[in-house]
Formats: sequence, C-alpha cells, structure tokens
Amino acid sequence: MYRVTYEKKIDKKMDQNFIIYEKWVLVNAFFYTFWISREEFNKFILNNN
Repeated sequence: MYRVTYEKKIDKKMDQNFIIYEKWVLVNAFFYTFWISREEFNKFILNNN
C-alpha cells in the first residue's frame, strides 16, 4: 500500500512536468519544421559550434 501511494504522488508531479515538456517539444518541432529552412538551420549550427 505504501508503494502505491508513493508512486501516485510521484505521478502527479511527473504529469505536470510532462505536460510542460510535451508543449515545449511540440512548439520546438513546429518552429524548426516550418519557420527555419534547412540552410538557415545548418548555418545556425555551424556558427554555434
């Protein structure tokens, strides 16, 4: 019983973080796919490495 309640407490925190993470991933995927062309993205990588 202790383990179940402990996991539920962790799950609530994880769910909040995961929702934020999922939104961040979706926003970045959209940004990189539609707003930055492949050439600009390559220049960006080359300039920062």
